[in-house]
Amino acid sequence: MTKRNYPARDIKLLWGFSAARCNHPDCKLVCIQEGTSTDKDAIFGKIAHIYAHSEGGPRFNPDLPSEDRDKYENWLLLCANHHDVVDRQPLTYPSQTLIQWKKDHETWVHGNLS
Repeated sequence: MTKRNYPARDIKLLWGFSAARCNHPDCKLVCIQEGTSTDKDAIFGKIAHIYAHSEGGPRFNPDLPSEDRDKYENWLLLCANHHDVVDRQPLTYPSQTLIQWKKDHETWVHGNLS
């Protein structure tokens, strides 16, 4: 298994274009809970791979070069709950569904927050 590599630029693109919100169409939850006087901010958004990072992972695509697996184009931002559901039910949530979620979510962000 190749080591995961999350380039800072790609992480910034993901969080920025997602407006720090879950890309699940029925959620849109902000994936950051503001800190309190006693605790730091809580970040609970997770990077979800559209095509799995590793062979045997959900929605693995052997045609996707390993250097393209850990990039913004292959990710979407999900809250912790939806990340786990999507990865545990890959037949219910195929890659094309996730690609469409990401596209629709970023269009929604741009249209509502511009």
